[in-house]
Amino acid sequence: MTSSLAASLTSAGFNLQNESWFDTLCIEVDDAAQVVQAAELAGFNFREVSSTRIGVSLDQTTTDEELRAICGVFGAEAKDGLSGIPSNLLREMDYLSHPLF
Repeated sequence: MTSSLAASLTSAGFNLQNESWFDTLCIEVDDAAQVVQAAELAGFNFREVSSTRIGVSLDQTTTDEELRAICGVFGAEAKDGLSGIPSNLLREMDYLSHPLF
């Protein structure tokens, strides 16, 4: 989901402050307080990093509907995105393969 948000925001002209990510993006905006307020009105809690940067974190419970709503706060259209984890850090072996899982 975070990669889809990243693709959506960059496509809409926003600059991301982090080159890689797992669940959190730092986004450059004109007025962080205004974006945070708009997010709160939409039911979301964004972090004001500075007057021109905000942080947005997603998790495994974030739905497609929520992603579209978050994009809407920025005036962006939801898009699919590629992984934000650098390829040299991606797992190359199975994990959680024990029968317990």
